[in-house]
Amino acid sequence: TVGFVGLGSIGATVLQSLSPFARRLLGVQHDSDKPVYLQLQRQYGIQYTDLDTLLKQSRVVILSLPGFGDAVELVNPERLERLGIEDLLIVNIGRGQAIAKSRAEEFRLADYLRRHPRVHLATDVLAEENVPLNQQPLLASDLRDQVLVTAHIASNAGQPGGPSVREDGMGMVML
Repeated sequence: TVGFVGLGSIGATVLQSLSPFARRLLGVQHDSDKPVYLQLQRQYGIQYTDLDTLLKQSRVVILSLPGFGDAVELVNPERLERLGIEDLLIVNIGRGQAIAKSRAEEFRLADYLRRHPRVHLATDVLAEENVPLNQQPLLASDLRDQVLVTAHIASNAGQPGGPSVREDGMGMVML
């Protein structure tokens, strides 16, 4: 089961691409009576539900959310812990704030991942991206099998004078 949180143009495109590979598609019920959501339901069979149910029933969750309003820290360690999530791949293709709005929150997420080795994260954004690699909690060497960070190439390449997560502005961060 693949769950989608955020079905704007990007989320809907990813849904279209992944639909042949998923037995079941879930989406968060957010204005699901809008024509675009009804079309996705008819065309791809996506079922709408609440976020907690989606997280509990999905093996993969795709986040394509803006970094403001109700979308901030929507999928956070406290929620995952409360729901008893033990086996999940979280793919964040939206803003980093959907998971963590600060490095302190990323430290909590890193601790959660250490306690749940079958939960994985793939993202191209972090809460604070122009920070030296050794100060990024999600890039710790003990998490290298659980966390994949790709370079956020849609913005600048970091601060001059020191390595950052986006050191060369392209490719993936290799740990």
